[in-house]
Amino acid sequence: MKNALSIRPKAIGGVVPVSTLEASNDVSCQLNSFLRIVYCNPAWDRFALANNGELARSDRVLGSMIMDFVPPKLIDFYAAAFALACDNVVEFDYECSSSDLYRSFRMQIVPIDRHRGYTVIHALKHEEAMEGKRPALALHPKYLSDAGIITVCSHCRRTRRVDVSAQWDWVPASLRPAQRNVSHGLCPACHAYFYGHILSRALQKHHIQPAA
Repeated sequence: MKNALSIRPKAIGGVVPVSTLEASNDVSCQLNSFLRIVYCNPAWDRFALANNGELARSDRVLGSMIMDFVPPKLIDFYAAAFALACDNVVEFDYECSSSDLYRSFRMQIVPIDRHRGYTVIHALKHEEAMEGKRPALALHPKYLSDAGIITVCSHCRRTRRVDVSAQWDWVPASLRPAQRNVSHGLCPACHAYFYGHILSRALQKHHIQPAA
């Protein structure tokens, strides 16, 4: 899996107009300088409702801190990405698949002038039926911890085996809304993707320390 994070200088005066976001099919939001959600476009609500995300509707999340919705294993990555985005446009690819659909997105974090906040755009790059994309396995006790918890990768959505902790399998049943006993981790491949040498070099170049 290739780490596609890129950093480029922002355009002077480059603010994405709300009218553009309103008309866009890309799921988008705006954050203030404290990373609090201050705006979500109509595409945000459409995506939330189409994916059993009633609690992610704009009227439920406005005023919330965006980091409250980031899985713990990705906090350092997103903290670094927003720090880099103060003076640059930061872009990277990520996966947001459901049990039935494989989806990859391109995230853009665009700084708003004079450090007033950020516009965050999620552009769908690819979508296809999951059938045939990955061999699917049935939910089995080997995926349940002693406490009955299933651990799913925050990125690729694979499920960790308890008996072989380094192995993560595609188990669609783990992703269905009825499955409540789920926690989120990060498989080794996705950890390398998000915290790989490209991000490390970017942090060193800008003299930024990841969050503790």
